[in-house]
Amino acid sequence: RGLARACRLDLNGTAACPHPAMSMENSSLWARHGRSLAGAYSAVFFLDSPWAGAIMACATFLYPNVGAAGLLGLLSGFAVLQLLGSRPALAYRGFVLYNSLLVGLFTGYLFKLDAGVALLICLASGLTLLLTLFLEAALGNLGLPVLSVPFTLSAMLMALAGSRFSRLTDATWYFTEQAPAVFTALPGYLTHFLRSLGACLCLPDPLFGAVLLFAIAFRSPLMAVFSVVGFSLGCLAEGLSQLAPLNTKDPHFFNYSLMFPAIAAVFLVPSASSVGLAAVGTLMGSLVTAGGLAFWGAFRIPITALPVNIK
Repeated sequence: RGLARACRLDLNGTAACPHPAMSMENSSLWARHGRSLAGAYSAVFFLDSPWAGAIMACATFLYPNVGAAGLLGLLSGFAVLQLLGSRPALAYRGFVLYNSLLVGLFTGYLFKLDAGVALLICLASGLTLLLTLFLEAALGNLGLPVLSVPFTLSAMLMALAGSRFSRLTDATWYFTEQAPAVFTALPGYLTHFLRSLGACLCLPDPLFGAVLLFAIAFRSPLMAVFSVVGFSLGCLAEGLSQLAPLNTKDPHFFNYSLMFPAIAAVFLVPSASSVGLAAVGTLMGSLVTAGGLAFWGAFRIPITALPVNIK
């Protein structure tokens, strides 16, 4: 009976029923698209896990303005990717799409979402996707990864362009942490780490960071441990080189949580040598971070993920 309802009359008046194989193929296609979109969230942490990405995606809606902006940026990048007919395998892994996602999240953190901001996100995310594909082709011949270079360039461009758009509403004034009171009882170091981990997806909130840590550990406990180690080394390097206490509200510390795992376990086979190299690289990264904060801060441009991309 269900098959009969699915049948339609063609131009000759004869019944035409969809082939079961075609229906299964369409279902598989939509499932692959869903994995592509969810995988973009986890790809920020060098993970290929749609399930972990789905947890992260849901968590971004703790702040609906940021979550909706990020999803819009991701869909915009995905639409451009489909129009270009790029390889499905790349879209499935999410490593092409996550830069567009980050642009949407970053814009949603800066500005209150409305029609004008939505158009801005679509344009910026599409541009970021094209930049990602270009850099992938250019750097791929040299054996270099793209990482989040497209997002870093687009975010700096957005920060500069935002000063020219007078109708944009600054959303940072409305940003208040959603972490429950129990987080105030945690050690300051742990709260600082969770806040910086949340900043990886443009949401410096301890509760959001805790969800991200759970999702990362769910997929790869080793990557979760390396994130903590990288953050600790970065704080140690900055703490020893300055007299004033560290500003725990500054979101740039997330670079260390990405820098150490990338060197220790992503681009090198995990070993004692790779861990030692990651430690040295993270400590050196504090110099890049300090220089970037001093230089770009003079122009009121956030450094976002600049240090981790240089290292």
